[in-house]
Order: sequence, then C-alpha cells, then structure tokens
Amino acid sequence: MGKTKTGSRGMEVKKKLRLARQNWALYLMLLPAAVMIIIFCYAPMYGIQIAFRDFNFADGIVGSKWAGLKWFRYFFNSAQFWPVVRNTLVISFYSFLTFPIPIVFALILHNIDSMKFKRITQTITYLPHFISVVVVVGMIYAFTSYNSGWINTMIEALGGAEGQLYGRTRLIRTYLCVDGGMAGGWLGSNYLYGGSYQFRS
Repeated sequence: MGKTKTGSRGMEVKKKLRLARQNWALYLMLLPAAVMIIIFCYAPMYGIQIAFRDFNFADGIVGSKWAGLKWFRYFFNSAQFWPVVRNTLVISFYSFLTFPIPIVFALILHNIDSMKFKRITQTITYLPHFISVVVVVGMIYAFTSYNSGWINTMIEALGGAEGQLYGRTRLIRTYLCVDGGMAGGWLGSNYLYGGSYQFRS
C-alpha cells in the first residue's frame, strides 16, 4: 500500500516537472514578478526585529541587543498612544465611507445610454488618479492659506472672519482621506469595464 502511494506521488511529481518544462516560457515571464515580491515584500520583513532591539547604526540589526517588549511598553504608556489609536480608527472609518463611491459611480455610468456623456465623465473623473497626493495637499494648502487662499478671501468678502483652516487638526483627517475620493473615478472605471466584460460574456 505504501509503495503504491509513493509511486503515485512520484508520477505526479514527474507530470508536474514535464508540464513545467513544456511551459518554461511562462515561468520565465513569472520570474521578474517573483523576484520583485521577494525583494520588496519578504526581504524587508527581516527588519521587523528592530522593534524588539535597542537598535543603533554602529552595531547594525544583528549586533544590537535584544530589548524584548521595551518599546511596546514605552508606546502603550506614552501620552500619544490613545490619540494615535483614535486617529487611526477615525481615518480608517473615513476610508470605509469612501469605499462605495467607485461602485456606485460604476453602476450609474453603466445605466447611462449616452456613450459621449459616459466617456467625458469617465475622462474627467479618471484624471485625478494621476495627480500625486503631495500635489493635492499643496493645492489644499494654497486654497486654505490664511493670507492668499481664495476660500478665506470668500469668507471675508461675505462678512465672515478669516481663519487658519489648514491648521485645524479636525480637518487634517479629512485632507488625508482625499485620496479615497481621487481614486473613485479610477476604480469606478475598472469596475465598469470588468462588469461590461462579464455582461458580454
């Protein structure tokens, strides 16, 4: 019985090796992606141990002494622990709220009959994806600037009082979630194309 199992496993291995030799070109195409994943995803995990060491550049990662949970206790007992946790949860909640945007956008476009309007709308909503978040934050800073921002200028023109909008901590969370809205057109188009392909199939 044992010899039969060993023989069947050997046949399966030989069959897989034969298929691999027949499709060597596909494995060659897969090689760059596998190397990239190993270099950028798995190799950096070696540095995770820094969190458990008294790290210094002179001794390096391996030469630094083990500190156990010292830095974790330091963080949990610090005054910034709860603000950091709260901000993380709030920003994650904001990101969760923006999740349905591309799906709803794709459904709306799918039910529009005018191809011209659909293409124009897709192009307009598609473009923000190619704008860096750094550029968007710079634009927000320019718009909300205390001295020259047009938002403060409009508030003053309407009789309101100028304020440093960019410096308000409550608004910073919203600024950080701008990326979710920017990706709405990009993801919506992907959902639309994928859905159209499935419908055609």
